[in-house]
Amino acid sequence: APVEVITTVLGDGPSVPIQDRLVPMLVLLAVALGGIFLPAAMLIQEKVSHTVDAVLSTPVQVGDFFLAKGALGFLLSFGTGVVALLVNGGFTVYVAGNLAVIAVGALMSVQLGLILGSTIKDLQTMFTVWKGGGIILFAPAVLFLFPGVPEWIAKLFPTYYFLGPLYEMTVNAASLAEVYIDLLIGVGISAVLLAVVVPLSRRMEMRLAIG
Repeated sequence: APVEVITTVLGDGPSVPIQDRLVPMLVLLAVALGGIFLPAAMLIQEKVSHTVDAVLSTPVQVGDFFLAKGALGFLLSFGTGVVALLVNGGFTVYVAGNLAVIAVGALMSVQLGLILGSTIKDLQTMFTVWKGGGIILFAPAVLFLFPGVPEWIAKLFPTYYFLGPLYEMTVNAASLAEVYIDLLIGVGISAVLLAVVVPLSRRMEMRLAIG
């Protein structure tokens, strides 16, 4: 027999469907896999197989090498992030703002990927770090599943500063002007990560030269 389902919302706060609250996590997963895992895995594999030695015996510099890996990671991260948001119906009328948020997330992810790739020695350790450090990356997205959790807790994690704006845009239809402060903090975090990547690339160059 036909069944009529009546949904009753309990409590005074606004109700956000679970599928909408899952969107930031899905986008983060897509962005992180392309931006963090790919550049890190490529750098580690190049070091393990010693193909990086052959590449750097040419006029190519370590900075060019890092830039190439980072650019590929950024394009893949940005592209998969856009597709994930599109498939899950997360795009709003502020398309440029949506793209800007994903770009900041991809940039942060690539910087983290280059840091991991330049400091980790093998892929097994990389998988261990990826699984162990995942809580730091995904904590804000998990907290979005529980609206009662105070927002300041999510702000303790760096990925919040692109997931927060993404959540506000996809769930609350916020414009870029309403979330730009958090997004600027995300850009600042990317700049700090870049300041870490540069000396790491130089240290890697020195190690290869000595080796």
